[in-house]
Amino acid sequence: MGNWSVFRDEKCNWVPGYMGNLRITNKIKAELTALLQGLELALDKGLMPLEISLDCKEILTVITDDHPAYSNILNDCRELLRQLGNPPPIHHDFRETNGVVMSTQIGLI
Repeated sequence: MGNWSVFRDEKCNWVPGYMGNLRITNKIKAELTALLQGLELALDKGLMPLEISLDCKEILTVITDDHPAYSNILNDCRELLRQLGNPPPIHHDFRETNGVVMSTQIGLI
């Protein structure tokens, strides 16, 4: 299963991102892993402020609620979101309108 994150500036120009392969077959865990890696890259490169768009609606529920199967990765994501100071909005975009698996946009807030 592949994962990737794309970062765009306020003019929607693409800036650093990543692409990789996961040895994960569970869709929720793969999406959470992509979110975690995207948050790590955003903090490392100082790509803030952020607006996070995900095409997996289930992640919006899992990130706000506790789920025992994903507690470790959820805690890691929540910690990185906390480190951002003012947590970015996270919303769902349909894959057809989003154009990429996860698009994180900067400068839109």
